[in-house]
Amino acid sequence: MSAQESPDAGAALWLNFGVAGSSGFELGSICRADRVVDFATGRSWYPQAVWKKKHDLPGCEVISVDAPTADYPEGPKVLEMEAAGFFPIALKSASAELVQVVKVVSDGPGDSLEKVTPKLAADLCEAALQEMTPWLEAVSEIAAEEQQRLDDPEGFEELLQKWHFTSTRKHQLKRLLQQWGARWPEESVLSSEVLEGCRNAEGFLQKLRSRLWPI
Repeated sequence: MSAQESPDAGAALWLNFGVAGSSGFELGSICRADRVVDFATGRSWYPQAVWKKKHDLPGCEVISVDAPTADYPEGPKVLEMEAAGFFPIALKSASAELVQVVKVVSDGPGDSLEKVTPKLAADLCEAALQEMTPWLEAVSEIAAEEQQRLDDPEGFEELLQKWHFTSTRKHQLKRLLQQWGARWPEESVLSSEVLEGCRNAEGFLQKLRSRLWPI
């Protein structure tokens, strides 16, 4: 089972979430991958944790195998069949901190693999989602902050239409407008005195910097 957002979803969380086997965790335990390993190739990925520690989930190594196995590794490790395929693809569409892998332990040594029925997996995941709420909320806040960073600030498109901005100056404009919005959220730069007397992009950027950082 996995949940993931499309590349068109902006700064959405890409989450691979499902069941896994383990000898180091009890049935129903939740763990977040701090390392993802492709058992067949040996490749590894390291998901980032940028939220407050109090919101974090127990860490584990997630080992992706090609076929079901009852050969459980010792320690805080889990076995499953999805994460190594999911992770590198998701990294192409989202910032690293928004690509995460969370597993719920469904089986361990002494358990029959046939025991993990779709109903058992669904029940375990449903219970885990309730327990994960603080973590999900923390990651959602990070996603919202990233989306705000990616969004074009107010006035950006209008100013690009008004004057020619080089690629470098477009980045400068976006950053300065974001700072403007953070400092004066109720005042539109388009109706401010900064526009008065400006004849080109360079002149506008100079006036905008002067307003933001007066000497």
